[in-house]
Amino acid sequence: MVSVPFSKLHVGDDGIEGLKKYKYSGQDLSFVSYYILQPYWRWAVNLLPRTVAPNLVTLYGLGMIMASYYLVEYFSPDCRTEVPRWVWVIVGLCLFGYQTLDALDGKQARRTGTSSPLGELFDHGCDAVGTHLISLNTMSALMLPKEASYWAVFYVVLLSGGFYFCAWEQYHTGTLTLGYINGPVEGILLLVSIYFATAATGNTFWTTNEYNGTPYYLWLLSIACISGTFTLGGNIINVIRRNAGGGTTVPPIFTLLPVLYMAASIAALYIHHTDYVSGEGFRVVCLAFGMAVANSCGGFVISRVTNVLSSIMTGLIVPTIGFPVAAVVYTVVPSYLEPDAAVTLMSTLPVFMQCYLYVLSALYIHLVFSVCERISMACGINVLTMTPEQVKVARQMEEKEKEEAKKTA
Repeated sequence: MVSVPFSKLHVGDDGIEGLKKYKYSGQDLSFVSYYILQPYWRWAVNLLPRTVAPNLVTLYGLGMIMASYYLVEYFSPDCRTEVPRWVWVIVGLCLFGYQTLDALDGKQARRTGTSSPLGELFDHGCDAVGTHLISLNTMSALMLPKEASYWAVFYVVLLSGGFYFCAWEQYHTGTLTLGYINGPVEGILLLVSIYFATAATGNTFWTTNEYNGTPYYLWLLSIACISGTFTLGGNIINVIRRNAGGGTTVPPIFTLLPVLYMAASIAALYIHHTDYVSGEGFRVVCLAFGMAVANSCGGFVISRVTNVLSSIMTGLIVPTIGFPVAAVVYTVVPSYLEPDAAVTLMSTLPVFMQCYLYVLSALYIHLVFSVCERISMACGINVLTMTPEQVKVARQMEEKEKEEAKKTA
């Protein structure tokens, strides 16, 4: 096996020791989840062979999101070109499939006795990537006009930022709490409904129809943004109520700064470079923000499960610094230059953002491979397959359940 360079950067030897003390804690308060989806998920998980590794289930879910994203991008690279209706049927099915598989991976781990910190890291890592891809698919479905591009930017930042706040809350409280109405349940079901409605009516339905003089797309985005804002408020309240516990030594406000200065930087770039951020650079800027959030959330999760502070410091500061640098270089520095020099400098913004996205992607790929290598070797497990010992245990559990079922029959 080829070792990943600098594999101890994210999980050192002290982190391996911390893994042994970690226990997962979480709760889902959604009534839709409890009364409707949970029975469906309990039925669906039994369709999976016991020899399928939980992380492979997670990866299949991310694969569905990535496939739907690239399909939409092919037809609508600017998020403002009408997409064939049949595409939205596929996108809706992929998103529902993603939600299902995202719920089944944990159940599969428990029914096979293969639960591990690596599973949680892998699950959060895939969710972090999938979140901003979903938000861009939604913008393509609504096909916002250019004059409303600020809504598109705000929505994408809010959705990806919401994932950051969720990881931030879990890091400082030690518990993942999904509210009575939350994104992974009701939020995804709403988006699935939007995709199917778009398949039935076409993209222009959201921009050409109005209610009380307000376009449909604006109603949807307003509801999404308001509910998202309330969710962020709930994250903050939960951290305050629990006294920012969870055994962390970093003040909560400090770990919140990266997402705040990234959002402020995007706002500054939008104001000074509206045509680029709302036009050809929309996907690049949003993807860069999403990948920066993914790297940061990786730092949160790694630091939490290993109880090592260095992971959070590395994960938060290094990936996110590009946005404030871009904001200063491309909104402040030009005012101190000669006009020709300022124009030349500002013309390099697309190149900077594209390179920044490549760097963030490379950092995230390294994070994923290095963490998977370190934890799998330390725990004696595989990432995407089950070891012979795990397969044996899984089959024993299956036989035990069959025997118990016969006794109760």
